[in-house]
Amino acid sequence: MTKSKLFILRGLPAAGKSTMALTLVPEGRDIATDDFFHTNFDRSTPYVFNPEFFRDGSAHGWAEGKVRELLSDGSGLPVCLANTNSCRWEFEAYIQICSELGCEFEVIDLYDSGLTDAELHARNTHGVPLPAWQRMRDRWEHDWQNADPRKPWERGE
Repeated sequence: MTKSKLFILRGLPAAGKSTMALTLVPEGRDIATDDFFHTNFDRSTPYVFNPEFFRDGSAHGWAEGKVRELLSDGSGLPVCLANTNSCRWEFEAYIQICSELGCEFEVIDLYDSGLTDAELHARNTHGVPLPAWQRMRDRWEHDWQNADPRKPWERGE
């Protein structure tokens, strides 16, 4: 049986992660935690963000489960995760899923796609406020391979 591969896309909001995902994998195998905020996970329905689902782990738990399901379905087709993933700890669970399942993964870093915060904000479809881009840039781990994979609260930060 051919093992699936996971593409992990990283990038600021509106940097083109979802668009790139569809160049890498068949539709339906492109997963983003933001899908959780659409009715029945259907991207054609309105996006209704609720930060509580990030805090309680529901949104990320759903995405991790969906990635695991697709990587395990026996098709051998690749899967793409298109989240911001600004820090290694934010996508470490997916690296661990690949390790458990014996799947390869590749991290593709789009960062800001060469766009300014104002340009990203203008392209944004999820209502991310303009100041959020600078905060994300400030915490971006360009050298994710050597970054600490533990969550900040596990490191005492």
